[in-house]
Amino acid sequence: GCTPLYIGCFEGHLEIVRFLINGGADIDKTNDRGCTPLFDSCLQGNLEVVQLLIGGGADIDKPNDRGCTPLYIGCFEGHLEIVRSLIKGGADIDKTNDRGLTSLDFGCLRGHLDVARLLLASGAKGNTTAKESQVLMQEATSRSHLELSAWLGERVGWSALQYACEAGWEVWSPSTHKFFPSLFRKSVVAVLSVDRRKNKVGKDVMLHVVSFCGWDWFAEAKTTYI
Repeated sequence: GCTPLYIGCFEGHLEIVRFLINGGADIDKTNDRGCTPLFDSCLQGNLEVVQLLIGGGADIDKPNDRGCTPLYIGCFEGHLEIVRSLIKGGADIDKTNDRGLTSLDFGCLRGHLDVARLLLASGAKGNTTAKESQVLMQEATSRSHLELSAWLGERVGWSALQYACEAGWEVWSPSTHKFFPSLFRKSVVAVLSVDRRKNKVGKDVMLHVVSFCGWDWFAEAKTTYI
C-alpha cells in the first residue's frame, strides 16, 4: 500500500518528494497501516521532507489506524525540530489517540525532556494539577526517566509562559541577546537590573519577575540597553 511519494518521504529523498508533489501526487494517501507520508517522515526524522509536506498542505493531524498523528510519533522519537515544525504548522497538541494518550504522554514515556518542555511552553495540557502531574511522572518513572519525572514535579501548575521563559533564559547570554524577541530582551534587562552583582542571574529570579510583573510591564519598560 505504499506509493512512490510515501517511499520517497520515508527514505528522505527531498528532491524526489518535491518532484512528485509538483506532479500532483496525493500528499495524504495512506499505506496499509493508515500512515501518511508525513507520519513516516516524522518517524524517520526527515526534517526537510516534513517541512516540505507541511508547506504543501499535508493534513497535519491525520491519524493512523491507532489514532496516532504525526506529532505523536515525532514526540515519541524525540525529533525536537520536527515537533517544533508541526506545532508551528498548527498541529493539535492535545489530541488523544485510541488509548487516550496525548503527544505529551508519548514524549514523557520516552523521557524526552526537551520535547516535553516545548509542548508545555506551547500550551499543552497535562501538568496543571498535582493529579495530572502524577500521571506524567509515573509514565516517565516507569521507563526510568527519573530526571524528567523530577522536572515535572517541580513545575506543577506552571503556565505556558513560565515554561517558555525558562527555556529562553537557559539559552540566553550577552552574545545571543540581540536574537531574542523585543519583549524577552526587555525582560532580561529588567532582571539584570534586579541583581547587578552577578554576571548571570538565576532563572528563578527571572521567573519571579515575570510572574509578578507580567509581560506588559516589560513592554512599557524604558531602557537604553536594547
